[in-house]
Amino acid sequence: MINDLETVIDCVLLCFEKQYLLDLKIVSWFHEVIPITDRGIEVYRVITHGIAKSKIMIYDFTAITYVAKLSEEFNPVEMKLFFSNGKVFDIRPEVELEKCLKELGWGSR
Repeated sequence: MINDLETVIDCVLLCFEKQYLLDLKIVSWFHEVIPITDRGIEVYRVITHGIAKSKIMIYDFTAITYVAKLSEEFNPVEMKLFFSNGKVFDIRPEVELEKCLKELGWGSR
């Protein structure tokens, strides 16, 4: 189950990179998965730490993603990314990255 959850987060990161990071490439990352129960719904807080680079700079980033498990499918609800260059992104993957996630076989169907 956790591996599937991490795959969903990987897809969100790849779609985020494709849509928002025109001058940066995410090159390495790892996840910390924290299970949460919210009113009987299975929810996970996933903390992702990684490295992104441009042609001349390397940046650290941390992402906090909330993922709900509805029936058998993981749904990324919210992601906030903090880059060491000061950039902060707050996105709703199911809405803003829907097309890319569908191409990768994830997201709302």
